[in-house]
Formats: sequence, C-alpha cells, structure tokens
Amino acid sequence: MPGVKSNASPAQESCSCPNCPYKRKAAILEYELKEMRERYWGRKRKKLDVGQEEALPPKKRGAPKGHPAWFRKIGSKIDDWVDVIMDRCPKCQGKNMTRCKETWDHVQEDIVLPQLRVTCFRHYYYWCRDCHEIVEPENPPEELPRSYIGPIAKSLAVWMKYDIKISDEDLKRLFETLFSLKLATASIPGFRNQLARYGISVYEQIQGALRQSPYAHSDETGWKVRGQNRWLWNFSTRRLALVHIDPSRKLKVVKQVLGETFQGILIADFLAVYNKYKAKAIQRCLVHLLREIKKMLRIWGDDPFIKRYLESLKEWVRQARCLAQEYRKRRITKKQFARRKKHLLSRITDFEITTAQKKPLVRIAKRLIRHRHELLTFLDHPQVDCDNNHAERQIRPNVLMRKITFGNDSERGAQNHAIFMSIIQTAKLNGRSPPEVLREIVFKRNKKPSLRLLGIGKKKARTRRGQG
Repeated sequence: MPGVKSNASPAQESCSCPNCPYKRKAAILEYELKEMRERYWGRKRKKLDVGQEEALPPKKRGAPKGHPAWFRKIGSKIDDWVDVIMDRCPKCQGKNMTRCKETWDHVQEDIVLPQLRVTCFRHYYYWCRDCHEIVEPENPPEELPRSYIGPIAKSLAVWMKYDIKISDEDLKRLFETLFSLKLATASIPGFRNQLARYGISVYEQIQGALRQSPYAHSDETGWKVRGQNRWLWNFSTRRLALVHIDPSRKLKVVKQVLGETFQGILIADFLAVYNKYKAKAIQRCLVHLLREIKKMLRIWGDDPFIKRYLESLKEWVRQARCLAQEYRKRRITKKQFARRKKHLLSRITDFEITTAQKKPLVRIAKRLIRHRHELLTFLDHPQVDCDNNHAERQIRPNVLMRKITFGNDSERGAQNHAIFMSIIQTAKLNGRSPPEVLREIVFKRNKKPSLRLLGIGKKKARTRRGQG
C-alpha cells in the first residue's frame, strides 16, 4: 500500500516459497497471541452484518414423545403437614361451603436456620484411694480443650474455606448472620491449624494407601507461597486423592510421595521427570498427544506432508482407543485383540522422521519412539485409562483456589491446604460428606482416625459355621 511503511523484512516480502521460515514464525506467534487473548479475555463473538440475526445454539433434545415427564423426587420423610383451608368463597365471599373429598398435595423442601447452642462442660474432681491423688475425667469428644468455639463450627469453617472457597472475612459475616456466632477474623486461621493437627494422620494414611494402589494418576501445576514459585502435585486414583506442595518439580518429589519404586501403573503426561522413575508400567496420556496434534495442524496444516503425517497419527490413536473399548465390551476375541495390538505397536516405527527438512515433526517423532512401550499400556490393563483426565479434574479445585487466593502466605498454610484438600477430595470420591468427615476427625482426635471415616476400608467377611 503506498504511503504505508511495512515492518516486514525485504526477504519476507520477496519470498514466495511454500516453506518460508518467516511465514512459519509469523504463524506460530499469531497462534500463541490468539491463545493468550482467549485465555485472559475469552473468545470474541463474530461481528454480524446489519439485519443479520445471531444463530442460536440448538436446544438440548428432550425426552421422546410418550415418555413420562421428569419431576423432582419427593423425600420419603415428611416432617410437617399443613392443611390449607378457607372459611369463605374467594369469588362471592359467601360462607355457605362444604369441604370436598378430593385433595391435592404440594410437597415443598426448605431449610431451617440453626440456632446457636451454648454448652457448659462442668468437670468434677475425684479422689483416688489407690494412688492417693486428685484426678479428673478426660474431655468428651464434643469438648475441645482450651477452646471457646466447638468442633462443629470449626469443621464447618474449614469446609467452607477449602471446598466452597469463602474468604475469612465472609466467613465471619456468614457465621454472625446465620448462626448468631461472633468470631474474630484473626481466629479463623487458628481453626485450620488445630484441625490440621488432627487430620495429619489421615493424610499420611491416604499416602500409604496410594502407594499400595494398583495404579495412580499424577499431575502438577504452579503454586505460590509467600510470592515464591512452588509446585502443587496431585496423585489420585478412583478413591484416593493426595495433594503435595513442594518447591521442586524433580523426580525426588515423585519418589517422596509414591516411594522409590511404585508397584502399580503410573498414568502421567510426557513430563521428562517420569522417564527415570521405576514403576511396574507407565501409561502416557494420549489426550496430551492429541492436543499437540491439533495445535500443529493449526500452524502447519497447509503443508501436505505434515498434514498427512499428523492425520495418520491421529487415526492411530483413535484405533487404539476403539480397540480397548471393543475388547472391554467383549466384541472381539483375545486372538483378534492380540493381533490388532501387535499391528498397532509395529506401526509406531512408521512415524519416525528421517528428513531434516521437516523440523516441526522431529520433536513429536522422537517422543513416539522414546515412549513406544508406554503408549498402549491401557490395552493390557482394563482399569487403566488412556488419558490423564482424572488427575486434571482432581487438580481443578486447587487451580480455582489459586485464582482466588493467589496461593498461601506461609509454609504452614501450604501444609494445611494439602491436608484439607486431600481429605475433602477423597471424601467426595467415596460419596462421603466433607463436613461430616471433618467433624468426625475432630471427634475421634484422641484415637487415631482411620480411612473408614472416608469410606475406605475392607469389610470383614462373614464366616459360616464349620469354616475358618
């Protein structure tokens, strides 16, 4: 355009080859800029022409014709009955009315605001005639020593902080408004420190059970403690969840949590930390591989060779996932499964890149060759997933907490966060109520709380007469 100065170099303007390095770099920078804008400001709506209406998304399909409608389930227990009667006609205001036999019921659920309960524990002294000393009984489970706030209020405050993600100032207002319980904002962190001392044993038992699990998911994300960079690690199974905050992202953290060697199968992404870890087997996340394929297609999709390579790799992943699904549903025999699995393993060598001209594919090709024995582990173990989606869903509550609080202000706060998030997430995985679990941990503080509070534990098998 005349009169407009271009920022591009002369080589970039005059170059017309299909593999121009300037065009590739510009495409990468444009993709990263668009990704950053969508992350912070969201996706923008498309501008419509004058008179053009925005296309609405299709409505969710309802129940087929003839099927009964869905209604809210009515509780089996009704606490109160209210008869709705009248003494005069609403139309003519006459009082000459007779009640009919027909009635209709309307069930409504509501909450009753709890009231503040003040309890005074009167302790009696006793004279022991055997040891000739004055003694007193131990504190009951409902009484916390040297504490003016009870265990139910403290466990509820901890649950609202880490699960509902309410700030300490809002907790103070909520307790004063709903429960008529006046608290000082500075005393709420003391609640968490006290409950963390009671829950540390449960946290250690979760870690011990995780080491004995047949498989485990692993993922990590950034964290802040006093403004300094930390890493929040999450190790989880279908019934266990463990959070660990550490300044390191190295192999020693995995060994510290799972042990020097893991007797189960570790499901993780392509982080280089897991390359040197000793486990029974490792399953690499195939969804991470698909995400990278999608990103490369958006940048280098105009190159026929790269596009054909990525599309074939995407098809290879799809065939592996379909094979696992067919075998689990018993649609194919073991002989067919073994033959198709062997064919998939042999095809990995087809993705090896020997030409130096296709540099974008060198990295992904080396990854496939390096982890060729860790991509199809899920085919031999039905309980193992082919992706690390479970760990990402378990780490999401911590990411939301990071957006609200920007991390922790102290090392003790980071330790409390790891303990409570592990207990809360494990309770959710086992269908337990987190407030009830925290309250039971406080009540059983004198004893050693077990994992049965979280719904984990082997039930004793019943034995018949004449059997061992």
